[in-house]
Amino acid sequence: MIFGFLLAHKKKKNGSQDMSVKDKYKALTDTEPSICIYALPWWLDAVCGEQNWDVRIIESDKKVVASWAFYRENKMGFNLIHMPTFTPFGGVWLNYPTDQNYTNRLSYEISMTTDLLEQMPAFDYLRQGFSYQFRNWLGFYWNGFKQTSRYSYVLEDLSDINEVFNRFHKSKRSNIRKAEKAVKVHHGLTANEFYEFHKKSLTGSGKQISYSFSQFERLHNAAIVNNAGKVFYAIDEQGNIHSALFVVWDKQSAYSIISAVNPTYNESYSLSLLFYEAIKYTSAFVNKFDFEGSMIKGVETAYRNFGAKQKEYFIISKTPSKLLKLIMFFKDEFLR
Repeated sequence: MIFGFLLAHKKKKNGSQDMSVKDKYKALTDTEPSICIYALPWWLDAVCGEQNWDVRIIESDKKVVASWAFYRENKMGFNLIHMPTFTPFGGVWLNYPTDQNYTNRLSYEISMTTDLLEQMPAFDYLRQGFSYQFRNWLGFYWNGFKQTSRYSYVLEDLSDINEVFNRFHKSKRSNIRKAEKAVKVHHGLTANEFYEFHKKSLTGSGKQISYSFSQFERLHNAAIVNNAGKVFYAIDEQGNIHSALFVVWDKQSAYSIISAVNPTYNESYSLSLLFYEAIKYTSAFVNKFDFEGSMIKGVETAYRNFGAKQKEYFIISKTPSKLLKLIMFFKDEFLR
């Protein structure tokens, strides 16, 4: 391959050690704004645990030009690489050379992804979501991987918030105006308050919460400490919370992570107002808002009506273990 591999903890001639791969990656994320929040070290520490994620990088002229941070887990003796809780995608990040033509760009993408794949540890199962900026998965296809598509919805230009509002569907604008008369928007719910509200709201709809309090608390606290997240909530004059929304952001985009609505107050349309307030708030320091999308019909419609653009992103997977394939065929819950 054109690009050599960087090995962790190489010994220098003077007996000292080079920076580890993780250290180099952390240094990269401190200065590279294009790396998505889902691949930042503090996020991975929170959702995976500090010892449960790893990264592979490629260097050229002592500069990191490609990376792949990933969550690893051993379950029932199987080595798994998959997405942690709250994390829809991550995958490969590439730094493209300047003035690269289209043909060379494609070649570069294939070469880099293939090199990163060759560095990956042995696995029985790999399933990764890739950011919608990643479009060329041929290097994976030629190595026996499968791909399926998911969709997110993204507002791409928040520079004029009035224009953003005007692009909302007329029914969405009307619902927001109704909500403004019924509730007030605040922020600052504690992790426990948000979790209990979400749990109670789901119970009221006959559903169960899909994540633990400890999982949410770690992420919530990490986002607050890193000035990268906030909980918005809507409350009426009687002190009833109608809805709550947890939003995070990196240097380029904000992302909706969890939304919760008390089913008693569905008709107040408070969640639409929360999204609008979160968009306005984050527009002061980012230029995109990612609703994260949904394959659920009603949710997809709600996000589309904010005037957001549909963004396809890839889920790429491979299961080398024949035994695990058989287990997964009969037991869908294996990876939950």
